[in-house]
Amino acid sequence: MLRCNKKKTLVYGSGSFYQSHKVEMHNEFEVVAFCDTYREGIQDNIPCIKPSREMLEKYECDIILIMVENTHTFFEIVNLLRGVLEKQDLAKIVWGIVKYGDQKESFSNLLVLPNEKIQITVNGISLYISTEDQMNNVLDTLLNQCYCYHISNGKKDIVIDVGMNIADSTLYFLNNECVEKVYGYEPFQKTFSDAKENLKDYVVNSRLEIYQYGLSTKNERRILQFQSQMSCGQSTDQDSNEKAQRNYESWGLLEKGMVEENIEVKDASEEIRRIVKRHPDNNIVLKMDCEGEEYGIIHILFEYGILQFIEVIMLEWHYKGNKEITSIFRQAGFSYFCYDKNSYTGLVYAWKS
Repeated sequence: MLRCNKKKTLVYGSGSFYQSHKVEMHNEFEVVAFCDTYREGIQDNIPCIKPSREMLEKYECDIILIMVENTHTFFEIVNLLRGVLEKQDLAKIVWGIVKYGDQKESFSNLLVLPNEKIQITVNGISLYISTEDQMNNVLDTLLNQCYCYHISNGKKDIVIDVGMNIADSTLYFLNNECVEKVYGYEPFQKTFSDAKENLKDYVVNSRLEIYQYGLSTKNERRILQFQSQMSCGQSTDQDSNEKAQRNYESWGLLEKGMVEENIEVKDASEEIRRIVKRHPDNNIVLKMDCEGEEYGIIHILFEYGILQFIEVIMLEWHYKGNKEITSIFRQAGFSYFCYDKNSYTGLVYAWKS
């Protein structure tokens, strides 16, 4: 009789997600131990241990399976394991949703790297992330496809990505066969550098132009505080930046201090007018996730008659609601629908009527 050799697995997390998938998990793996920060003992006739280098050496395994769905909990566990695992063993970490989640078919890779980054591949798009904040953005963009759209007029699209961040949305648009070119804007040096790394296969491609400056209502330089752990909430607007910092602190996401950065912003009306003139025979699509700058940008695009050249707008508003923006859209002849995530952020999708 042939013996089926299962991979030895240490399981971190034994809550509802584990309970929902434990039969298929035990059919696939030999669980040598459960790992739990807060308790020890026996569960399902298997030892339950606290994570330490000595205990992880005692219970040798091929895989460390993190059976939680919540991104925050996943990052807490990964950061804890970084402190007790040898660097070469970080590759053993597997997030349970990649194997057992409702959208597991969308994932083809998730690799915890020794350089404080995680490489993730979702729906064929691969990139590197460093923080929980970035992971949430990537899942929204690549897994939930919050920027999925289609224009049925036979023309190719030019996408203007304001608030490129680490380039998850930029990569999403570049993988759309209807998109001829993407223009990306990201003012903060560290975030821009991370975006360039993720776009390494496209940086010399004629389908992409990226700029290390932000868009606003005027051309100027600004001194702002930058926090790498809140790159997705970082703003070129000082008031929005301070509000984001308070939120991130309340969520327990800030551990390192702020650093001062001299950043550049340019007049959005001038910048977008230049792109419109370069592409008269294309659909212009505007995506904005620029942490508070969206209000001023929409105002000047309307004031200078540039909104009329844009077919689709997808934006996230921050802190001041959507009424100011949707009022302008109605005046400019756009149809739209909105989705409020909470009291301080929401989405607006608008298109020419």
